[in-house]
Amino acid sequence: MILITSHKDLDLNRKQVRMLKSAIQNPVVRSDENADDILFLVRNGLLNSINSDNVFYGIESIEKFVPSDEGNMYLEFLRKDNRRFRLPMTLSITAILISIIAIIVSITQS
Repeated sequence: MILITSHKDLDLNRKQVRMLKSAIQNPVVRSDENADDILFLVRNGLLNSINSDNVFYGIESIEKFVPSDEGNMYLEFLRKDNRRFRLPMTLSITAILISIIAIIVSITQS
């Protein structure tokens, strides 16, 4: 059962995001340590199994996962959201620092 959720509503932890990003280069292999994270990503439609039939029929013993189209879109959403956050934050901090420096300079010149 796949749950279709808006990208804004998904709340992935760092490990899940790292797993999704690394699956772009190399398929993620299910293990005991990452089974819950993989299950979460599969249920939300972010990962797809590339060999589930072979595992089911005993041809292969290890199930491998790659990002689905939704998973790739989620990673793109994260990149854009990160840019929308960092640019205004950087400009605000820079403006505050310039203001503080201007106040200090005006006080020392008085």
